Amino acid sequence: MIGGGYENVYSNPLLNDVLMPLQHLIVFGSLFINGLILSVIFRRHGQEVGTYRYLISCFAVNDIVYTILHYVTFPVPETFPNVFILRGHGPTFSTFWLSMYMGNYATGFPLLVSHFLYRVLALKWPYILKHFFKLLPFALTVTFICGATWFTSTYIYMEQDEESTAFIHPIFNGEVYSPVIHSPERGKLYVVCVYWTGGTFRGGRVKNFIALALLFVVMFNAYSTRLIEDSFDVPNDETFQTIVPLITAYFPVGICIFAPLVGFAWAPLAIIIPNICCIHPMFDGLVVMLTISEYR
Repeated sequence: MIGGGYENVYSNPLLNDVLMPLQHLIVFGSLFINGLILSVIFRRHGQEVGTYRYLISCFAVNDIVYTILHYVTFPVPETFPNVFILRGHGPTFSTFWLSMYMGNYATGFPLLVSHFLYRVLALKWPYILKHFFKLLPFALTVTFICGATWFTSTYIYMEQDEESTAFIHPIFNGEVYSPVIHSPERGKLYVVCVYWTGGTFRGGRVKNFIALALLFVVMFNAYSTRLIEDSFDVPNDETFQTIVPLITAYFPVGICIFAPLVGFAWAPLAIIIPNICCIHPMFDGLVVMLTISEYR
């Protein structure tokens, strides 16, 4: 057992000995930094950034919740040609909590967009900012819808059925290489997307395409809104806080979930991605502290 109830995830013991403590360190750093931001806000200093403190508070709270969910599930994604599988390797193994993690992952996208929109308003129409607090319930509603969409995508449309279970059976029998430890009795703990059953672009599965579509809609809408920046003269240093989280949040999902659709698979992603997914809440907090002078 590794660190606080974690099972051995990887077949190479060295990876377990290095990556598990690193994951715990990142979790602690994320909780500390985002907790520090909330502490600064609640001790009145947050008033110096006006209504922006409400948005920062929501962002920090969301990052704390995300970090906790990541810790208790420790999701490890794996890619195979035309197949994406995901299982929690932390203290809780259930697909429900894994789906809750995915739902919370999606809530970060509309919050990132809200950061961008706030900055545009501050530069172009600052008189609107006095009404920003009134818009916050709408932003939180959109955030909830995005989270619910990804939860549904994972819990319902990535749930295994007879066809997908049979298709991934060789993985759990050890016939297909993976750095992750597999066993047949734990196969049901995975959520699975089998995009093509007859080779790339042949034998598509509607159920998993629906899952993919739900994920894509949320990401596309958030990213397309972000691209509106090209229409405004927003200084680069003002958008740095938005750019960094966008990159760290979009890359893991894009490479793991969408790449197998075109037959791409790379086994080391199961080693690389988990801690990248864990580190972006810590980066979110660091960027806030480095780009907003009142928090330095």
